[in-house]
Amino acid sequence: MSDVAKNIAFVGGSGNLGSRTLDAILKHGKHNVTAITRASSTSSFPASVTVKKGDYKDEAWLQSVLEGQDVLIVMMGFSGLSDEHNFYRAAAKAGVKYVLPSEYGMASANDAVVKAAPILQMKRDNHNLIKSLGMKWIGVVTNQWIDYCITYGVFDILTPERKARLYADGLPFNTTTMAQAAAGISNMLCLTKSEIDEEFANNYLYISSFKVTQPEIFESILRVTGAKEDEWQIERMTAQELVDEGWRMVGDGDQAGHFKIIFGIAYKKDLGGDYSDLVHNERLGLGTEDLDTVVKAAVDAAKPGGWTAGQTLKGV
Repeated sequence: MSDVAKNIAFVGGSGNLGSRTLDAILKHGKHNVTAITRASSTSSFPASVTVKKGDYKDEAWLQSVLEGQDVLIVMMGFSGLSDEHNFYRAAAKAGVKYVLPSEYGMASANDAVVKAAPILQMKRDNHNLIKSLGMKWIGVVTNQWIDYCITYGVFDILTPERKARLYADGLPFNTTTMAQAAAGISNMLCLTKSEIDEEFANNYLYISSFKVTQPEIFESILRVTGAKEDEWQIERMTAQELVDEGWRMVGDGDQAGHFKIIFGIAYKKDLGGDYSDLVHNERLGLGTEDLDTVVKAAVDAAKPGGWTAGQTLKGV
């Protein structure tokens, strides 16, 4: 009998990262995948995927579709996070062993990071709940997705409008393409259960594509577009000013301010941005990527409107 965690239940498999991760898992051909969606969902999936539609608030139904699953992957957008704990409780009753909770960004391991960005406490709360229910969590750390953030202006660099806010005091931070994140997750799931237990269970999986500064990303954009800096409208700020702006937004009821806070602390020393000493790329057989190639593809896909076009708060 194979020691691979063969049966995978996937919530959010049609999202930005979810669809790429689902495809990467299927390419290995080692797993049986069940996509769990809301009854109202119009998402489509490959023929090899079993699709279960229902009510995310119905724990009895969730338990029934999670019976026999080894792994639960949750990639829910912010609008669905209120239902996340329903999945964990149902998964525990169904006998699921591993849970990849909905995070895929900055790690919450560092107390200083959580203090600086308290929204990250919900990741710790998820880990504690999963563990208390008798399952094992695996926290996937990618920091910001560089391709997504360039395409939708989340780095405060709007390529269609040629407007940028540059944080020249920002330190190098790790950032990951969605393809690299998907490959890392899928490769980890091909390890044996004993390997997963030893290396990743109740722990973090660190994936990275590049270690760069935000101005270096802007310089790459200039290279691939052939533009000059004086053709852009540029504002220069500090990382702390970005954090302060985020807190003002949160204080005014705009939850998007939490993204400003997280990005701002990523650019600062010892606050989660640089985890280059922890990456599992080599362990998982991940290839190297070329910064300008990734940036050009993201720039070519960019549309005016930034976060509005990307619906950043609505889906993973």
